[in-house]
Amino acid sequence: MKILTNSVDKLPVLVSVLLKRARAVSGLPAGTPIEVVDDPQAEDIRITLGTVKGYKGDAYKTLSPKQIVTNPQAILFLAQALQYGYLGPVDPGLELGKDWVIWEGQDISFKKGSVIALDIESAGDIDNDTFAAGRILSVALWNGKFGVVIPEELAETPESAELIERLCRDCIVVCHNGTFDMPYLSKRLGINVYHHEDTLLMHFALDNLAGEHGLKPLARRWLRAADWDSDAKSYLKHGAYFENIPRDKLYRYNIYDAYWEYELYKYFKQMVDKAPDFYKHRMRVTRVLHDVQMNGVAVSFTALDELEEKYKRQCDEHLVILKKLAGDDFNPQSPKQIAEYFASKGVSSPSFDAKHLKKLKRAGKEPEFIDALLAYRYAAKVIGSFIANVRRKRGEDKRIHPYYLPHGAKTGRLSAKGPAIQTMGRDSGIKRALIAAPGCKIISCDYSQAELRTVAELADDTAMIAAFQPGAPDFFDDLMTKIWPEEFPTIEAYEDFKHEQPKTAKNRRALVKSVVYGLNYGRGIAAIATELEKPFEEAKYVVDQYLGAYPGLRNWQQKVRHSVGRKEENYMRRTKFGMTYNPLFVPDADYASTQNEALAFVPQSTANDICLNAAIKINEQVGQYGAKLIGLVHDATYVECPEETVEECSRMMEREMSKAATLVFNRVPFVAEAEVGNNWEEV
Repeated sequence: MKILTNSVDKLPVLVSVLLKRARAVSGLPAGTPIEVVDDPQAEDIRITLGTVKGYKGDAYKTLSPKQIVTNPQAILFLAQALQYGYLGPVDPGLELGKDWVIWEGQDISFKKGSVIALDIESAGDIDNDTFAAGRILSVALWNGKFGVVIPEELAETPESAELIERLCRDCIVVCHNGTFDMPYLSKRLGINVYHHEDTLLMHFALDNLAGEHGLKPLARRWLRAADWDSDAKSYLKHGAYFENIPRDKLYRYNIYDAYWEYELYKYFKQMVDKAPDFYKHRMRVTRVLHDVQMNGVAVSFTALDELEEKYKRQCDEHLVILKKLAGDDFNPQSPKQIAEYFASKGVSSPSFDAKHLKKLKRAGKEPEFIDALLAYRYAAKVIGSFIANVRRKRGEDKRIHPYYLPHGAKTGRLSAKGPAIQTMGRDSGIKRALIAAPGCKIISCDYSQAELRTVAELADDTAMIAAFQPGAPDFFDDLMTKIWPEEFPTIEAYEDFKHEQPKTAKNRRALVKSVVYGLNYGRGIAAIATELEKPFEEAKYVVDQYLGAYPGLRNWQQKVRHSVGRKEENYMRRTKFGMTYNPLFVPDADYASTQNEALAFVPQSTANDICLNAAIKINEQVGQYGAKLIGLVHDATYVECPEETVEECSRMMEREMSKAATLVFNRVPFVAEAEVGNNWEEV
């Protein structure tokens, strides 16, 4: 183990709070140390819990030393299980008519400035339907003492819209994942409302590495909440949706959701208030995500049809090759048939996914078959995942409305679904179908080498910082002169080489870029060499020359690696926006990969938050140009703008994106460049 925890206070704040409470209720003396040792055989850390019921309905008996040492969540589970075992689950016992009522249209007065938890239940399939295609089944409101459920028959009336609009204006509205609830309400009710606090984002700000941020798991873990959804969800078997739940059970389920949102808000707020920066920043981002979802992106069915026809032809062409090699009955969608084909050729592999297939190809095993299979899979994926999803998600307004998840990745990067617009690669051609509305253009504003510039600032390397100053040559062109100084003593010499041997120059540059970005993310020399199909010695030479040119970078990487497992050094893994990469426990077997994640975390997260901060400012200003923000993809912002104001809006976007970086960096300028086109592929 790389962490020996003799003090609970050295653990992340949520874990320490829970452990202290669990220790107290289990009868252990207050000063008892909790130690995670390096010896899986140590009997003194064996914990027998007996049978603990209530946690996800399962029974747990003994946590072995090995589990405690190697499982990152073992101590967390242990504390949780102790709570259930000694204190039992909590059920507030909310009674209809006493603690909550079903709204009948009467006037409801909530004190201005009071905290109100809000939760909605909706009909339909969120993942497959168009944006807000279903209907509101109920809306629950809870103020800490009393609750109201707006029933289905009144949920989408003008009276309901007026009530919710007034509530969001006068009160502090708390949601759990409000980036879904509030755009849905806005769309269905014809209003524009935002929430003010979000318990999901609170938990994400406190523990961004946690794999689970759902309302029910959090309420169970931190508040010992008894199961409140089993009765309602018993009606959701065989793909049934929420509209199948009897309304009395649905309304009870809804008010309990709001109740536990409120309780989580009280519980997390005291901790969030001690380190508020990241949470407050991400709450500002939720408003942007709300507007982006409401705005949506125009889609051309004509372009989709052309693209689908293209990829169907490719599928047919590659299928001919596959059947020629594997037989007329071969089905490329069948894992069993693929395995049987390779077995017939005497080829074995633990998997036949893309990674393992490429490895087999490098070994010279069935290259023709593998090329055809990978190409078939790609074409089929574009048809089935991208084209079909975009076609299905286009609404009556001829636009798609992707749903962005503010907790999409532990680095803080966004993810999107409905459709997953961020995973649609330029090479697929799908972005050709994402078009500007009539009379408008698409403006894309993207940072140039954002993560590299972030690394230069963090590493505090004088030479690397100088490489990004105005007037400096292209970073990678300049790097060529540092890696091969005898061959390219000057930039001009390298430029001549590019002109004379363009293919060789391109391959060289690909090698260098792979090394640079690979090292920034902690990848080893062997992995880089394997990916590029280059000799180890060649990759090592490039690595040594690169780090030799920027010694500050090497020093920074060493410090980050050393800090892993040492909470007192977590400042090395904290972003300028307050996000920290602080894993709970790091087993020996995972130590190297955890170091790699730590190296990638800070530059990725920081660059992402710089872009999101720019998006906040751009969203505040686009209206004056008659434009609207329609997309956020990694380090780029997308705006749909009337043709007559494109130039002015583009300049504003470049200005705000460049300015956003100055909030956290003052030595490395961030350069943003706007491009204009008729669709997303052109920009």
